[in-house]
Amino acid sequence: MENLHVRPKLKLSLTIDDKEVVDEEVASLLYMIDRLGSIIRASKYLGIPYSRAWEKLTRCERLLGQKLVHARKGGARKGGAELTEVGKLILHTYITYYNRLTGRNFQPIRAEPPFEQRERAVFAGSHDILVSNLIGVLKNRGLDIDAYWLGSIGGLNSVLYGEADIAGLHLLDEETGEYNIPYYRALNLSSVAVLVRGYERAIGFVSRRKMGVDEILEGLLSGELRIVNRQAGSGSRKLLDSLLSRKAVELGIGSLEYPGLVRGYDYVVPTHFHVAEAVARGEADVGLAIQHVAGLYGLEFSLVGYERYDFVVRRDFMKMYGDLFLNALKEFVKSSLGKFSGYRVDDSVGLVVEG
Repeated sequence: MENLHVRPKLKLSLTIDDKEVVDEEVASLLYMIDRLGSIIRASKYLGIPYSRAWEKLTRCERLLGQKLVHARKGGARKGGAELTEVGKLILHTYITYYNRLTGRNFQPIRAEPPFEQRERAVFAGSHDILVSNLIGVLKNRGLDIDAYWLGSIGGLNSVLYGEADIAGLHLLDEETGEYNIPYYRALNLSSVAVLVRGYERAIGFVSRRKMGVDEILEGLLSGELRIVNRQAGSGSRKLLDSLLSRKAVELGIGSLEYPGLVRGYDYVVPTHFHVAEAVARGEADVGLAIQHVAGLYGLEFSLVGYERYDFVVRRDFMKMYGDLFLNALKEFVKSSLGKFSGYRVDDSVGLVVEG
């Protein structure tokens, strides 16, 4: 025993109703956001993926029912992030307890070696196969872009915060039946960004055996089928919730009760590829995904409808790279229709439709 060099390690968490809200990683994120004024720079400093930083922060905000971070104007990229008063209070509370219990001053967890801070353009938002390939086209034309699949709402917030230059989104407003524009307006993005028309893509359920949409929804609500889901704030998640809510009402189930009835509702993956892979492996029976991935994984596809995928682009980015981005978007999308199933496009692609 004398040769064993063991030391105790304390893990501190702030909880609500026995649910962990803030751990050392979240506290480190808040600490660095407060100092660097940016979520993406804080995540790079700490060596954690930007997508995970977003997931951590949004989960905490959901559990607390309060915003921890909000957008601020100004700064090097004409935007940024700062802690709210609640965020500052949470960070102060964590640091106070940490220092008291450990007997040392709190220091954020940092990756070794730290990430390089090379300046690159940033795309954040909903996962899409055409976008992945478009980023490759832009790289060949001299524009490097890092992509983060945060979901549509995460992408919009990233543009608002000045964290991202481009967001990709497909958000249906049920009241108006219109895609994307109502969300762009609701967030008052016109002062910092424009809305660029993209294209339409087929969205539906992927499965290992052929089923109709109604059959799938009823199977999910009865517990017969398991789903693989997308992250909160994604367009696919919002569409799934809308479909399940309407079907639940039809079946006489409370529209707010369905999450507890659907097996796999909390099994969340970041991309359409992950959805198709989970279904193909038998980890889930169905999942919402775009048509093209169904063919890639040999799965059945039950069409729900066509959704509009658009882009919100910061004005400062448009001044520097607008022509390059818009020309590549128009040329690549129109030339790719024969290569990727489930997409359709008209002459409005690449037009600035708001802002």
